[in-house]
Amino acid sequence: MREVSINMNAKLSEHFSLGELCKSSHKTADGNIPSHCVGVEQALRYANILLDIADGTKRDFDELFIERSKQGRYWIHFAVRPKDNRRRISIMRG
Repeated sequence: MREVSINMNAKLSEHFSLGELCKSSHKTADGNIPSHCVGVEQALRYANILLDIADGTKRDFDELFIERSKQGRYWIHFAVRPKDNRRRISIMRG
């Protein structure tokens, strides 16, 4: 397996760095390193999959955002809280 390192201080938008968006209390094998979506179509497909899983398992989520940087890169923010999830869905443009 190839080791990957990323700049967690890289600014993804005016308000967020990569490190802030990768922060999670859930430990993953890859350190929660994201792969950014290749266009809005792929982001929409991934968002649809996440919504189908949430509905099919009857598990709630807090936020699902499709975000776009000023450079035109897309990513999905998906958050789940222990309780009081709001099912907020939004498409944001940077």
